[in-house]
Amino acid sequence: MKYSWWFFMVIAFAKANSLQAQSSQVKIEKEERIDQTNVPAPIIATIADLAKDRNVKYYKETDGDRVSFEGKFKKDGNRYSAEFNVTGILEDVEVEVEKKSLDENLRTAIASRLDSIASRWRIEKIQEQYLPKSSISQLNQNIDERTFDNLELIVAFKTDGKIYRKELLFNSKGSLKLSRDVKRIAYDFLLF
Repeated sequence: MKYSWWFFMVIAFAKANSLQAQSSQVKIEKEERIDQTNVPAPIIATIADLAKDRNVKYYKETDGDRVSFEGKFKKDGNRYSAEFNVTGILEDVEVEVEKKSLDENLRTAIASRLDSIASRWRIEKIQEQYLPKSSISQLNQNIDERTFDNLELIVAFKTDGKIYRKELLFNSKGSLKLSRDVKRIAYDFLLF
């Protein structure tokens, strides 16, 4: 009897922890456009180094309890997004790219992984992710040379008539690092 009570408690705590872990793996992002005057000064200075006199739009982003700032701009025909924490420290720079611009081996590895999740899928967005390791000039050089750290994909899957989305983070070799569910959008019926 004593052991069954302990066993029950262990199972109950394990279930509670797994539910909490699942809730943190859901992406429910909300972006709100803000004026430059509401952006911390260190962010504006860093964006100036990255954007090089381009028109920048600033956003405040919430994802669950997490708050961050983003500066978005276009450069060389690509859309850029630089994300900062609330204190103004650069977290990453993402560059939106087309699937055809990726290396063939990388595309094959990603497609194979997506096939293992569902037989029907569609990539909605691909972003190369660059992490700041040293200076802004080094980060700019990595972007120019396209030596990205990760690829972030938004993918729509269809299984048993149900459509769902995931945000998938792959490393530069095509191995899956992270997967999060994305909140459903009302026009799913148009995708397939």
